[in-house]
Parts: sequence; C-alpha cells; structure tokens
Amino acid sequence: MLDTIISALNNANIDVWQITRRDIESCELFFIKKKLDLRRMKKVCKYDVKVWHDMDVDGKKLRGEGNAYIYPGMDEAEITAVLKSAYTAAGFAPNPFYELPKPEVENLPDVEFDCEKAALTMVEALYKADNHDKGFINSAEFFAEKCRITLVGSNGMNISYPTTDIKGEFVVQCKQPQDVEQYRSFEYSLPDPDSLTEKVNAAIIAVEDRANAVKSAPAGIYDVVLTGDHMRTMLDYYLERADASTVFAHYSDFRIGESVQGEDIVGSKLNIKLLHNEPFSAEGIRYTDRDLVKDGKLCCMPGQSRFAYYLGVEQVGRYYKLGVDNAGMPYREMLKNCIEPISFSDFQMDAFSGHFGGEIRLAYLYDENGNRSLVTGGSVNGEIFSCQKDIVFSDERYSAYDYEGPFAMKVKGVSVAGL
Repeated sequence: MLDTIISALNNANIDVWQITRRDIESCELFFIKKKLDLRRMKKVCKYDVKVWHDMDVDGKKLRGEGNAYIYPGMDEAEITAVLKSAYTAAGFAPNPFYELPKPEVENLPDVEFDCEKAALTMVEALYKADNHDKGFINSAEFFAEKCRITLVGSNGMNISYPTTDIKGEFVVQCKQPQDVEQYRSFEYSLPDPDSLTEKVNAAIIAVEDRANAVKSAPAGIYDVVLTGDHMRTMLDYYLERADASTVFAHYSDFRIGESVQGEDIVGSKLNIKLLHNEPFSAEGIRYTDRDLVKDGKLCCMPGQSRFAYYLGVEQVGRYYKLGVDNAGMPYREMLKNCIEPISFSDFQMDAFSGHFGGEIRLAYLYDENGNRSLVTGGSVNGEIFSCQKDIVFSDERYSAYDYEGPFAMKVKGVSVAGL
C-alpha cells in the first residue's frame, strides 16, 4: 500500500509530501462492576498523507498544506483522486513559505507488548482496590494498544518505531448516606499496576467522603493545595503560552531568556522540563528531554515546526509531557489554613486569560492545626498572574503519562466561592 501511495503522489505531480502509517493492535475490555460485559480485539492499518502546495504570488513564495486519508480497499486511481483533491485544497489556503524539519532516518526494533495481557494486568490492579465497606467500582473500561508508526517523506525522511499505551476510565460509587458517583481516568505507557491500585483506592475513599460531605466552605480567599492531575492542568499554562503558534499569533508575550513568572518571585522559581513518551514527533522531529523553563525563564518554544521557522527558533516539536524539578515543603506541612480540592466537576486552566478554576465536588478544609473537615459545592476561581510568584511545591513525587514531578503545589490567595 505504501508503494501504491507513493506512485499515486508521483502520478499527481505532488513533489512535497509525508505519509504516516499506523499499524495498530488493540484490546478493549468493558466491565459492569466486576463482570466482563464486552471484549473487543482489533488489528488495523491506517494511512494519513500530508501534501504541500508551493506557489509564487507576486514574487512572494507561499506554501499551503492539505491532508488526505487513505482507506483499505482503495485502488491507485481512487488514491490519486483523493491526493489531487487535497493538493488543490492546499492551494486555496497558502501560508508564508517555511522549511520542513531536517529529515531523520531510523528503524527502531519492536517491543514485547501483549495487549490482552497488559489490559488484564491492569484489570486485576484496578479491582484489587475494590474492597471498601461502602464505596465500590460501578463500571470500568480498559484500552491497551500497540502501534508501529512509520513516517516517510519526500525529503528523505524514513522513520519507523513502536509505541505502547494502556488507558481507561472507571466510575466509583457510594450509596450511603447519599448516592454519589465520580468518574476517573488513567493512562500509562506500560502497565503500572501499583500506581493504578493506589489511584483507585484514593478514588473510592474520595467518593465515600463526598457521600458524607454536606456543607460548602465559607466564601473567601484561601491558600489552595492542588495535587496530581489538577496540578498538571495548572502547568498547561506554561506549555500553551510557550507554544510557538501562540507566540507567533501574539496571544502570548513569552520570550526565550525572559521570566515567565514576572519579577520579584517569592516562592519557587519554576524548573519545568519537556519530556517524551515517544522517540519522534508527528512531523518526524527527534524528541529529546529539554528545559522548557529554567529558574523561571523560558528556554525554548515547542510546537508545530512551521511557527518555529517563522519565529527563527529551534524546531523541537510538540510536547505533551512535563517534568518539574521543584520541591521545598513536605506535603503534610502544606495542609494548614488551606483548602485542598480532591475532585472538581471540571477543573480547567485558560492559558490565554490565565484564569483557572472549577466547581468543587469534594474538598478538604484544614484549620491552622491541620484539622480536616469535608466540604462540597462552591468553586475555585483563581488567576495565575497574581499568584505564580508564590507557588510552593511538595517534596513528595507523582508520576503520570503526561507528568513527572512534585505531588502537590500550594497556590496562595485564591478566591473560593461558597456560602
């Protein structure tokens, strides 16, 4: 099929192109409580083709891009027609010319990964925590996937490498003293049963606490302790504001070598790294772990290569995983005179406005002695520009598919709407 697509590209007189082939094996398991309800195994091959249409308009060199999706069973004539259509469409939306990333040539060996075995390992880990008196797992879904990605380009790029992924979601429930359900998700590159068991155990404890929570926290200004995935969401601000496309469009004023936290930093100066789970980006750029922010200052601008080219900065690719090197305070020491949201209806960070927040489903309210009470309702409404100078991170660590770093961060002076 790959040779057929290349032949069709030549027949269509398309000179600049990239083919992405994905050979995917997967196992999907669906449970109702502890009973397997559906098992699905799949093996598919997908082809995506990106084409570039170069032109000269009034002496100005332009380059447009289009995408075509090739399906199994298409013959060369059908493929040629689809590619010509994508090439024509690319000519209607040209951009200033840009160079493609330097071509790489690499063929990485396969890895041992049995999708069904990996999924069943995580099934066992998830239900290992389902041993509480009141809280229990209502339902769960598991998706294990092994994929070989092949990138071939007209510029000489020829890359092939494997990826693995296991992810899923589950719903925990507690019926007494009130009926409450809460949704959770997980994702790992490889099975991590201990981590999943710990995550599920914490989720069941949280849903039991939510069933017992009846009051809102008094409205006011609080120090807020964010943990795990909520803290990772906060850090999206720095990743999105540093993206080359955001800077190029003037949605962000981040500049390499300049502070991303403002001046007069009182708390931790941020040290954020770009990490990777795969060896190459979708554009064929070789990933390397690198500094995004060092001592509070921006080090690079990740993102689509086109915008990096326009800005004249290194084309490093788009990253999704962050690592944070900061520490400074034991987690338990943070839990005084603060509120710790455990679950939100939907916690979000708006990188453009700097606003973060969400409606509280469960939070722990701590007094000056560290005594805890359960609260529900109300919302967290903060603005990162006013509080990023005072961020403090925990010594304890946390690891997820898209994050490695401190387990918790303390953000001071955040508005909490309650009663």
